[in-house]
Amino acid sequence: MPIARSTLAGISTGIVLLAGAAGFGIGLPKVIDEPDAVAAGEVPTLPDRLDDRMISLSALTPENTGVSTAELVTAISEGAINSVESDDETTAALADIYGAASVRTYIDAAALGQTMETQDGSIATGQLVVTVIPDGGLAALPRGPYVVDSSGVKYEPTEIDGHPCAVSEIYVDQQTGQPIEGDIPAINYSVECRGQSNGLGYVVSSAAMLPEEVAAYLELVMEQTS
Repeated sequence: MPIARSTLAGISTGIVLLAGAAGFGIGLPKVIDEPDAVAAGEVPTLPDRLDDRMISLSALTPENTGVSTAELVTAISEGAINSVESDDETTAALADIYGAASVRTYIDAAALGQTMETQDGSIATGQLVVTVIPDGGLAALPRGPYVVDSSGVKYEPTEIDGHPCAVSEIYVDQQTGQPIEGDIPAINYSVECRGQSNGLGYVVSSAAMLPEEVAAYLELVMEQTS
């Protein structure tokens, strides 16, 4: 997953960090005619917001992002409309594979507004794509099972708070080429975590968020919808 892009074009098309969830069916387990699989009507509808921070792209407004100029207001409005289309198309595509699905993209609305107002690409604008499918096994291996450490980027399957996750981090300063001293900033992480609850499989994919945050939001989504 790429590092944050804060262009108005990306916002207005509903593509900010994770491309509106497109492509995240790859690597999900396939459910084939299982009698106990969850019916399409039983896959929960994901909420407009997970908390005061993480709000669905389709529910973004000038008020919850804090943008004020006419150009940015238009970009937010167009982004919300296009995100609905992106989520619907992706949900339909995944439902064809897994029998049922629910997909929604969430973003740190206040951080997004600040990034758009200031054009400061260094602000960590956290984003999550949440995917819910009938339960079919949930190994989190979006880039395979092997630990990879190359050119300042490390990818590693791991476990966080009891959930299978995969973490990719950039640990080298992109300008100096030197290892980052101290904690790796949130903007340098891409994380995927998976969970199971009440016959449903949950996948949370993120960019610009700390691994522990992603696992916590996975727990929150499961509590709210399962």
